[in-house]
Amino acid sequence: YFGECIGAGVGVAVPVTLTFRNYMEVRTNGELQITMPLDFGFQPIEGASLIEGDRPAACILREYHGPNVSSWRDEWLEKDRDCLIVDRGDPRDGSGTGDTRTLRVIPRYEFNEVDPAPPRSLKRSSTYELIVFVLHPAGFRTASDWALETRAPSGLQLDLGRTGGYDLSPVFRAFSHNNEDGFNHYSETITPQIIQGSVLIPDFVIELTLPGNAFTTDWFYLTAPPGFKLQRAAAAPWSPDSCIGMQILSPEAAANSRYGAATPATCSENLLKLPLTNFVYTVQSAVPIKIMIELRNPETLPPSERNYWIMEHFSGSSGVIQSSAIMPSWFVVPKLADADCLLTGDLRAAGARTTISFTFKTVSDASEVLVEAIRPPGFDFSGSFARAVISGRNSVPSIMLAQDDVLRLVMIVEAYDEITLNVEGVRLPLQPVDTFWNVTTYALIDVFTEPELRDGDQFTGFKVPGRIGVLDFTGSTDGVEAALLGG
Repeated sequence: YFGECIGAGVGVAVPVTLTFRNYMEVRTNGELQITMPLDFGFQPIEGASLIEGDRPAACILREYHGPNVSSWRDEWLEKDRDCLIVDRGDPRDGSGTGDTRTLRVIPRYEFNEVDPAPPRSLKRSSTYELIVFVLHPAGFRTASDWALETRAPSGLQLDLGRTGGYDLSPVFRAFSHNNEDGFNHYSETITPQIIQGSVLIPDFVIELTLPGNAFTTDWFYLTAPPGFKLQRAAAAPWSPDSCIGMQILSPEAAANSRYGAATPATCSENLLKLPLTNFVYTVQSAVPIKIMIELRNPETLPPSERNYWIMEHFSGSSGVIQSSAIMPSWFVVPKLADADCLLTGDLRAAGARTTISFTFKTVSDASEVLVEAIRPPGFDFSGSFARAVISGRNSVPSIMLAQDDVLRLVMIVEAYDEITLNVEGVRLPLQPVDTFWNVTTYALIDVFTEPELRDGDQFTGFKVPGRIGVLDFTGSTDGVEAALLGG
């Protein structure tokens, strides 16, 4: 779990990491069972079909091939395991009791000629990291143990174990941000969600309401997802004036504070500590607190289990956490660097078939590249051929789709590769205007799932040259008409 202790917002599942080693090997269709304390629950996948009468749940299983987490690791694919919430409902009517605190992690195997990988099992020689998404009760709870056990496919019990839990603090009454599609309550305009990497988010505001009073001796502790920079680039960690631009908008007394309510804040990377010294008065429990931050998206998407914002309220007199909350962040699409395209073929007039050269630098590993001509209409990639230079090495990408204004290629690239992609035989549109392009990269993680979006950028390219139309011309020598050509 993140922070000292976590309270959960209504319907917000908190990522929790369990690290374990089993003594007896768990083979295909055996299982690991995890049971949490009463009133806890695993989050089911909405709309997923039942498996063996149980509800699928989101989980991430990583295997370290050695005795500890410093060993080489890989992540189990979805086809290799099921994570199922035990159905404790009444089998006569299927209504259930609402108890979702037991999870089954089951190794699976299905032979596939395309993927000849052997069956996976929970080995005694490996260390495992299981990330689950937990719905917590909202009030204060002291730590209670979690129970673990493994079973063979026959149901025979193999291993037993327990691990200590963690305290829960009361949850905030509200915790939200305004980087969403739709109406922006700060700017009072309709705004899109900003998801492109390394881009400034205009007027970014975090709003929270506490379940109890906050005194001027207290402090807030904000944790952003990894990759977000709350620390100012030129400042030392946790030094005075080490945070990026920040302003307190509410409550009113703090917003009008003579010395600046945000002045005492200090930061280190994605962490921010805000003493309430300059808030002037105690903040009452029902009063919204609004904090504006001059925030940029990170260059790359944080890991899914850490893509959350966390805020904690600590008592200044005791140093004990008073309340906390967590909220999901947004999906970030890394921005391709230095994306551009040029018209490099010999034939360049509107309507001609020619060669277009695309250049860009990746941020993430990928296996597919998608090129889309957004405007003007009339580009045609049908019958085209592609060659690429990937960080100095030549490549001939396979064409998955070349139709109208869309070109999709199989092209294996690594993070920070410099790409030159030459596409031959592209028909230009007839309209002589500036072109606008969308280039995105994808990675095929599992042959049984859709490719994952990695990087992308939209940019203005070359201007389509006009076409000179010759309606009539003649050839002559010394002023004497020699031939009549054309109509």
